[in-house]
Amino acid sequence: GIASTLAMALGTGITVSILAGLAVGAKDLAVKLSGDGSALAERVHRTIEIGGALLVFFLGVTLLIAALGWG
Repeated sequence: GIASTLAMALGTGITVSILAGLAVGAKDLAVKLSGDGSALAERVHRTIEIGGALLVFFLGVTLLIAALGWG
């Protein structure tokens, strides 16, 4: 019981850390490829951040709707 809960928590933490690292690395690469400090790099950076925020928001809304049984 307790050991399996700790194992799942550790696995979730590792997975989230790896995904966050990959996301930051991909964003940095996209900004670097578009010319660091340029207007295009700023636009790419902003677009990626807004897209990520919207994705997290809509996933949260989906989970809320599923939990409340609205669908």
